[in-house]
Amino acid sequence: MPPLILTLEIGTSSVRASVYDAKGRSVPGLADPSPTRPRMTADGGFVLDADELVRQALTCLERVLTACGQSHRARLAGIALTTFWHSTVAVDARGKAASPLLMWPDTRSESDAQRLGRQLDARALHRRTGAPLHSSFLPAKFLWLRRTLPATFHKARAWMSIGEYLCLRWFGRPSCSHSMASATGLFNLALQDWDEEILDHLRLRRDQFTPIQDASRPVERERDRLPASLRALRGLPWYPALGDGACSNVGCGCLSPDRLALMIGTSGALRMVTDPAQLCTPAISTGLFCYLIDTRRTVVGGSLSNAGNLRAWMLAALRLPPGRESDRRAAALPPAGHGLVILPFLHGERAPFWRGDLRAVVAGLRAATRPEEIYRAALESVAFGFARIHDLLQPMAARNHLVVATGGGVTESRLLPRILADVLGMPVRLCLEKQASSRGAALMALESLGVLDNLGRVPARTGALFTPDASARRSYRAAQTRQDMLLRKLGISMTPTA
Repeated sequence: MPPLILTLEIGTSSVRASVYDAKGRSVPGLADPSPTRPRMTADGGFVLDADELVRQALTCLERVLTACGQSHRARLAGIALTTFWHSTVAVDARGKAASPLLMWPDTRSESDAQRLGRQLDARALHRRTGAPLHSSFLPAKFLWLRRTLPATFHKARAWMSIGEYLCLRWFGRPSCSHSMASATGLFNLALQDWDEEILDHLRLRRDQFTPIQDASRPVERERDRLPASLRALRGLPWYPALGDGACSNVGCGCLSPDRLALMIGTSGALRMVTDPAQLCTPAISTGLFCYLIDTRRTVVGGSLSNAGNLRAWMLAALRLPPGRESDRRAAALPPAGHGLVILPFLHGERAPFWRGDLRAVVAGLRAATRPEEIYRAALESVAFGFARIHDLLQPMAARNHLVVATGGGVTESRLLPRILADVLGMPVRLCLEKQASSRGAALMALESLGVLDNLGRVPARTGALFTPDASARRSYRAAQTRQDMLLRKLGISMTPTA
């Protein structure tokens, strides 16, 4: 019988288990999400409890296995894992978490990122690691930990992402893929290994980090601590965690420079897959990131720290009705007709500014300004962020490339895809795969198992195509110019080229 893949996705907003068939189709009724519970602090802290995430993962897997029934359980051929990038937890000598899991939105290390920029050749580090100096990456977080929590820092026997920690807890040995290592800011792209120069500067030892393994090889096990409730999974291959952004490109079928994946979930990103042999030199010199999907595929692009989370904040803060109704009201307004200029930096910003210290601004408010106008202006400001990333990616993309939009933050809105198409000045196609990252992880596992020899043979389901309107395009270009002027007045500039 055709095999099935069980996928476990640990995301910023939820933990989810799903089941996919050999053609990358999700099996209805076999998905179980569990919301995460991040702890945010006024000084920019954003952390999760690593042990709580492991418990949530276990619960999700148990529920999906129960829902599977015997016939589906007998067809399971492997377990795929995808997790968020840019996180770390201190692990002590007993193999227990000794700190909270520091997450990418945690901006408390911004001053440390700036300090590193003064101490190091930031451009050279960016070229080696594919990661600009920023609070979302691990070098700045380690400086912050050493400075503010020295006892915790020195107690750490190892530093791990959540996927590594989960493997340690369940199998007695952590496992780290090239994909996860490449998004830390500690990984040398050319050598495909931990970067000794930055480790030495941070006074960290190589043996504090998990040896990197090819993601096509199953996780090695010293022992099996899976509970009896997961006995159906014993003996099946578990594959090392892959970055959720990398898996999103795979899951929505954006596997070459002719298709760019625009994702809006909690955050946002615009990414393109290319050959790692190129080492993405243009991207590294323009302030974009460059990570690995695996040893054969590189993902280049930029991430926005403010996207779906900004939309959710606006809906709550402005006391607007649920998203679809607010989108309907905002859609009735003319493009950029509100006279507002918004800098959407609730959580600092990544590409193309790479400034964790940026804060949100709303300029142009009048007594007559309505909540739906502020809401629409916020959505437009997110689209302007994507336009800046798109401008940087265009020289590397195919001439007639397509933008594919994925993630609930965009696919559940009829307004945002329209805004994006008009701002970018090019067609935007919706991806109908609700969980592109989970699907991508499943496809990668199927490839590792030899079930798929070409990921392009299982295309993602797509929906409506939004084509740009010339009149709206002109209005948005003028609005983005106004935003650029405000940025310049505040001294905010893009990461300079190398």
